[in-house]
Amino acid sequence: MRQISGSVAVSMVMCLLAPSALSMEKPVPKQTDIEKLVPLRGKEYVTRRDELVRFAGSPDAFKEMKEQLDDWHAQVLCDALQYRKRKPEEARLLDAWWGGPMGLIRPPGGVGSDMRVSKGYGYVVALCFGPEATAIVVENLLHTWSGLRPFRPGASDALIQLRDDLGPQVLRSIACDADEDAVVRIHSILLIGDCLQGLAGYELPGSPPPLFGGSSFPKELGKYVAKRAYPPLTVDGPERTMLVESLSRLLSGDENVRVRAACASVLRHAGDEKATEALCKASRSDESSWVRAWCVVALRAIQGEAAAKCLVELKRQEKDPEVMKVLEGTGTPVHPKMGIPKDTILEEPINLGVDMEDNQKPQ
Repeated sequence: MRQISGSVAVSMVMCLLAPSALSMEKPVPKQTDIEKLVPLRGKEYVTRRDELVRFAGSPDAFKEMKEQLDDWHAQVLCDALQYRKRKPEEARLLDAWWGGPMGLIRPPGGVGSDMRVSKGYGYVVALCFGPEATAIVVENLLHTWSGLRPFRPGASDALIQLRDDLGPQVLRSIACDADEDAVVRIHSILLIGDCLQGLAGYELPGSPPPLFGGSSFPKELGKYVAKRAYPPLTVDGPERTMLVESLSRLLSGDENVRVRAACASVLRHAGDEKATEALCKASRSDESSWVRAWCVVALRAIQGEAAAKCLVELKRQEKDPEVMKVLEGTGTPVHPKMGIPKDTILEEPINLGVDMEDNQKPQ
């Protein structure tokens, strides 16, 4: 039997080890890796994101990638991953504590004690983490918490609370995505209305927020509390035009009646020719009396010449008695945030006739 020399044996061993050795090398994150993150959601996103953060040599690696990217979505993910690499503990807390209904803030899966604050999740994020946390809030809103309807509106609120210029653009992307959760879309549309009106600047004290329900402010969050100031947020120029055009398109063509009603209610804050044109068209043609009623409310608020002319024409053409009450100023339609009206489109002293189903049309 032929013997194998020592040098040959070593060469054979190295050849056998080479593939596994190569597979153990750290895959250095590249620009294309960030672009591939954009469509991912939920656990799939988190797994791939964590790999990129782990293998990145330093936070600056993501800063360099951001400079090579043009898409805002990919750029904000670079900011989020850079934050995670540089401040892993703060990122963990921003993932762990999220906002729910009625001021409830709690960890995912109900792990740990709940905390109830009188000013909400956005207030806590703004107080503890500051403007730098914007990228993580956007990341969680669009990716990490995808599919978790009860808590995503809290992330949207936090985004606005941080007063970042990116906020309206993120909200617009959600509102225009027909595959997004309808409730999250509507919440985003209503927040766009706040942006169109303009949001005042504010200051926060360097102390925990007021609590209720017997809970205590968690120590792990408390050490990050600091006095902070946030500037006003105004939307002007091309960005404002883009928001109004997007809302106008949704009003004229979205399949969800609640989305259309929300857009009509928000366009009253735009007050420009494009908004007036879209509202006039929908007030005459939308099959939903609820949407038409909200168009009337918006046109009355705009008060321009074209809006006034449209309202005069509507009084001659409208056949629905409840829309006529809105035209005459004796009725107010149910707000879109309350759900889709079931028995009447008008608010009542106690309106229990609201169906929260997203796609049911008003009778």
